Amino acid sequence: MTGADLPPPPSGSTPDRPSADAHAAAVPPPPPPPPPPPPPSDLRAPSGYVGYTAAQGMRDQLSPVRTTARWATILAGIAGVTTAIGAVAAAYAAGKAQDFLDGEISEDAFLDANSVAPLASILSNAAMVAAAVFGAIWMFRISKNVRILDRATTFAPVFAIVGWIMPPMLYVIPLLVLRELWQASDPDTAPGAEGWRASGENPLLYVWFVLYAVIPLLLLAVGFSSMVSAALNFDTSTESQAEFASATSVPILLLSGVATLVAAGSWMLVVKRLTERHVELTGET
Repeated sequence: MTGADLPPPPSGSTPDRPSADAHAAAVPPPPPPPPPPPPPSDLRAPSGYVGYTAAQGMRDQLSPVRTTARWATILAGIAGVTTAIGAVAAAYAAGKAQDFLDGEISEDAFLDANSVAPLASILSNAAMVAAAVFGAIWMFRISKNVRILDRATTFAPVFAIVGWIMPPMLYVIPLLVLRELWQASDPDTAPGAEGWRASGENPLLYVWFVLYAVIPLLLLAVGFSSMVSAALNFDTSTESQAEFASATSVPILLLSGVATLVAAGSWMLVVKRLTERHVELTGET
């Protein structure tokens, strides 16, 4: 029987040959890719970054600071200008008071010269109190925000308020709180990390402290005895008013006004720069 006479193979059958699946199974799989390299040791989160899982919850708890900072700077500027005006008016009145005591001018001339200084003092004190209130609220909100962002600060938010009135009334605690808030507002440190403590300091804080706390204390010490003596002998007579007005020398009054004005300007810069730094951290719009 020839090959042509052989019956065809049954339907569905194929000649015997290696199966494709069996061949694929015989080939070993390729090796897995190598693991990715570790991140660099100095890797930092981008500015304003908050972890995805906690971002929205954290941001919902943050307090805005821009508006409060704006009012704190405006009122501080008003307080500085009115205090400087009051110092110039007081220096002018002090000169006229001495002229009155020496008999060179009349009582009416002295009273006219002394009418501006008390009014300027009232305005400056009112502006200073308002500026202090807004400044304390501004510091409290920043202190609270950095705690929400897992900054383990030394000073609790309450020190942003009570630190201004705690003895010895030298504003040391506000300086330390501001110093820590500047560091804690570092926008390049992710929430919960401790790198913010090494983020540097703002030298302007120390300039403000010297102008606002140290210089006024020194000027007060210079004229303290004469002021106390005039205050103890003060009554409603014109002569007593003249003695009180002339108790502090004109140069000290003028220097005090200049120092207060410059201190107000430095405080405005502190508020502005710390607010900008903090807003970059929180993402406030």
